[in-house]
Amino acid sequence: MSGHLASEVIAEGGSIRKGENHTKYTDGPWYFRNDQATGKANDQLMMIKVDDRTWLRVTRTLDGKALGFMIQRLAEDNQSFTSTNLNADGKIRSVSVFEKQ
Repeated sequence: MSGHLASEVIAEGGSIRKGENHTKYTDGPWYFRNDQATGKANDQLMMIKVDDRTWLRVTRTLDGKALGFMIQRLAEDNQSFTSTNLNADGKIRSVSVFEKQ
């Protein structure tokens, strides 16, 4: 199973960072996450399918230092998913809920 993720993050101060990656779930290798503006890799990630509704995304720097984790969980009704973002120490940075439009 493969996945594609495109993101746009607006930081404090209003700067925008767009990124994207193409990964395969639970296949072992690390994939580069690229900045859309420059085309250069920002960091690396690995996607792990836990079950049919749960995925884990692990990120690290280009030189291998842990950055954090994201747990994504699809709701039973398939109408939303929750994304919990944790830093490398396991502290929650953010929780987002995305609803199907």
